[in-house]
Amino acid sequence: MQDNHEDEDKAKDILNRHRVELKKKYLVEQTGIGYKIQNGKLTDTVAILFYVKKKKNKDELVLQ
Repeated sequence: MQDNHEDEDKAKDILNRHRVELKKKYLVEQTGIGYKIQNGKLTDTVAILFYVKKKKNKDELVLQ
């Protein structure tokens, strides 16, 4: 993994500002910072992770 400290700090800041809203609005159990997995492989792209009890399809999500 490349050195992504600046990206990690930005993601942490965003997550800290919106964590409570996300947990209430989308029934998110936990949140965290990690790296994106694409095509089954770990990338060096920083991502905000959402942990839910049951994953929904994209068409079931309502973004406001």
